[in-house]
Amino acid sequence: MPKRFKRSTRIQSIIFSRKKGLSRGEAKSELREAGFRYMKIDITPKSYRFRQESPMHFNPKTFRTISIKPGMKAIIGVPKYGF
Repeated sequence: MPKRFKRSTRIQSIIFSRKKGLSRGEAKSELREAGFRYMKIDITPKSYRFRQESPMHFNPKTFRTISIKPGMKAIIGVPKYGF
């Protein structure tokens, strides 16, 4: 059974898979269409990672990856108190 948190989670980053030849521009467009913002991007050989919030604002033991749709995932976590 998945671990449940007492506080609600927020999205820290959005990840797009590069497997299907997705360009950075296409990933940005999909990000905006899904209602997310473009801030910092980390490019790896397998993905584009768009930061939505600083990881410093989250409890590090609460990060999880969830699937939003095929080729698009989100890293979620429980914010630290006060964020």
